Amino acid sequence: MPPRRSRPEQLTDREREVFALLLDGLPNSQIAERLFISTRTVETHVRTLLRKTGASRRSELISAALREPRESLSGRHGTLWLTEPERNTRWSARLEALLEAGDPEGAFRLLVDLAGVEQGWDLVLDLLRVGEMTGSPTETLRHVVRLEDELADQPPGVEAARALAYYRGRLLSQLGLIHMALAVHQTNVPAGSIVFGGPYQRRSRFAIATLHFMVEDFGRAQDVLDLLHQALSDVLDPDPRYVVDVYQYRGTLGVISLLHDLPFSPAQAMPADIDAARHFGAQALAISEKHAYPEGIVWGHAVLAFASEAAGELDRAAREYAAARRAVLALLARWSVKVHLLLYHAGYQRRCGNFGAAGETIEQAMALLPPDPQVRLRARVLEEWSHLLRQRAADRSAALGAFDEAMRLYAGEPGLVLFSDWPIVRRLRRTCRQLGLDFSGYLRPGRPDGRPPGN
Repeated sequence: MPPRRSRPEQLTDREREVFALLLDGLPNSQIAERLFISTRTVETHVRTLLRKTGASRRSELISAALREPRESLSGRHGTLWLTEPERNTRWSARLEALLEAGDPEGAFRLLVDLAGVEQGWDLVLDLLRVGEMTGSPTETLRHVVRLEDELADQPPGVEAARALAYYRGRLLSQLGLIHMALAVHQTNVPAGSIVFGGPYQRRSRFAIATLHFMVEDFGRAQDVLDLLHQALSDVLDPDPRYVVDVYQYRGTLGVISLLHDLPFSPAQAMPADIDAARHFGAQALAISEKHAYPEGIVWGHAVLAFASEAAGELDRAAREYAAARRAVLALLARWSVKVHLLLYHAGYQRRCGNFGAAGETIEQAMALLPPDPQVRLRARVLEEWSHLLRQRAADRSAALGAFDEAMRLYAGEPGLVLFSDWPIVRRLRRTCRQLGLDFSGYLRPGRPDGRPPGN
């Protein structure tokens, strides 16, 4: 008889960690070493897992968990999901109500006010999480550092430390501190294993792939995403949102040479795989609709739009983009999703020769950017605007001005490091040379007269 299914809340956080390491094939002694507990404690957790799942022995528990995920995704319902644990603080209800009402700024103000009178790692975690949503990385980290100093003699638990690392990495990436973000996420990756681990460990794995995407190292991003995709069929079911995120990025990479068409983009070296884009886009959309995941619905339609444009099916591409934009209106908190979608849509409009519509779309994206000037996505929007101005033979000085502003933002990000050999930096250097701008000037402080470098 197969093991009886257990609801997620029946497993404690520690039992989930033990279960994940069991699926890695680790013996009790190594599980104990990883989790800093005794072997006898691990044995107790394994016995509890057997009782809760109805398995009669360890091998039966593992084989059932590994066998079921190989079935179709549509049949994966009711399994032992490793989703993010629910948290319960005295402000949780108020916080979630504000977020669900589409008021992340109000949620952030609530947490900032609490930070003046409260101490605790739960508050630090909520500040990191909501600060990332609102695009306020600089202010968020200022409050977080103060709280962490006050909590220096009260280290967080293992799972809390993983959550803190994940959200800290997200904020660092918003600031363009790519090396630092990669290092922070790497602390969550189980050494020597590609298995997901706990919720924040697998999210950090995905974040590492997206960071490679951010610096336009698309080949490495695809390598990481391919490993994550393969692992989806070999481990306990993850959160469907996680599956969708892996699918939509993998689908996007199938046609990245079309989407990242800025001059000298390393995406041009990536082979097109329209079939993969269609497959992953359709899967992402189906899972998102089943589980009511709004961001996934947006990106499912978007990836199908990318594939349709790559195949020359422009009418279908226009319909899918329209569906994605309708879906994104329901997203009240995720400004970054809206901005990225609008940039992709503007690129499509530009490639179709609809320069006026593309300009309006870029202006909408710019209006959605948060006020923090260090948010890295602002530079990417300015690059797209400069490229549009150059393509439609508009005022060259305006095009150069927009690119110059983007370069000054890139240069102001200490973590992007314009000295590095990242693909994005090589592209920026070549674009500067093409436009007659002095790339090396962006490596020096501004002129005494206040004029930007390169002019």
